[in-house]
Amino acid sequence: MMVDEMNPGQAHCESAGTAHSSRNRLTDVANIVIDNLTQAGDRAVELPEVDWRTGLLSTITGAVIIDMVRCGTARVFLGAATNR
Repeated sequence: MMVDEMNPGQAHCESAGTAHSSRNRLTDVANIVIDNLTQAGDRAVELPEVDWRTGLLSTITGAVIIDMVRCGTARVFLGAATNR
């Protein structure tokens, strides 16, 4: 698939190192990649008293994404079952 502009998650993925021995990233091998669009570092709240952020977003967005996929899958299966 060709895209004109790189989305923020893809840009982050491209800038990050790889841990796999093949040096491939998920975006190199997956047909579908679901990006939660959190910023690099995955922390939302900046605290002026310290030099780090807190408030992980991937836990919340990951749970919502997984549940949405589960619900969509159930709808597809139920629709297929009722159309027999």
